Amino acid sequence: MTVNCYFAVKYNISNSLNTFCLFKNYFDMGSLTRFMLFVKSIVQGNVRKLNMSVTNKCNLKCRTCNIWQTYIHTPHLAEQEMSLEDYELFFKNFKFWNWISITGGEPFIREDLTDIIQVAYNSCKGLHTISIVTNGYLTDKIVDDVKKMLVIGVPSLYVSISLDGLKELHDMNRGVDGSFERAISTYESLNELRNRRLKIHFEYLISKYNQGKLAETLTTLKIDPNNIILTIAQRSSFYYNMSLNIEPNRDVLIQDIKWFMSRLKTLSIHDIAQKVFLKHVCNLTPIPCIAGRNSFYLDP
Repeated sequence: MTVNCYFAVKYNISNSLNTFCLFKNYFDMGSLTRFMLFVKSIVQGNVRKLNMSVTNKCNLKCRTCNIWQTYIHTPHLAEQEMSLEDYELFFKNFKFWNWISITGGEPFIREDLTDIIQVAYNSCKGLHTISIVTNGYLTDKIVDDVKKMLVIGVPSLYVSISLDGLKELHDMNRGVDGSFERAISTYESLNELRNRRLKIHFEYLISKYNQGKLAETLTTLKIDPNNIILTIAQRSSFYYNMSLNIEPNRDVLIQDIKWFMSRLKTLSIHDIAQKVFLKHVCNLTPIPCIAGRNSFYLDP
């Protein structure tokens, strides 16, 4: 979910009091100062979100993404990934973030991931939300790291676990047998932590390989649509996949989205944001670009 959606939500909510009430019900209030700074930044339209890719290393071989091949072709670049000291320097000089979205590669491959988050949290006094996308394969490591992140005191921690369909389809898309079981196990294990500051989602990527399978997947696995984030396969230099034909058929995509939205309840600001985003997708109406103003990308 991009920060764009939150600005779209802001323009569709009549007053800041309603916004405040929605966030109050959704986010942990243990760190009131960070919470209030985050709400204020959203109301004023000056959220600062950092999209931070911490590594290009990945333990899966997805059909929709070629990041995992990066160091096969250019192995010398692996030694140039930012160190913990580099992140300390970065956050010392850029400490205005409200929200950090961590991605990769597979972020949990990094042994110092929790140390990086600690540095960011200590440096950025307005940092309220950290979101992490993972393929869920390293179940024990992921659970241990998330426990440490909660001890750090992050007010709002989101972990999104990639899901492409039922077992056979998911494993085929991810290129590694057993990846489906690992993803499900990680989801269940994280939910057992039962921490109100922690929210677990599946992130379902609709591509040409699994288009039209969303209803079957969620129904068979008995997954509540409110525990799903829908994303759409796209070609981008960030994924090193410009040569791949992966986009879903638009008519089938719209069918999937309409089925999903008819079952998605409005329980939080996150649900509103997702509905706004998916409505824009269906109507082919772009959300205004905020890159370089509110949303920034940091390469590993």
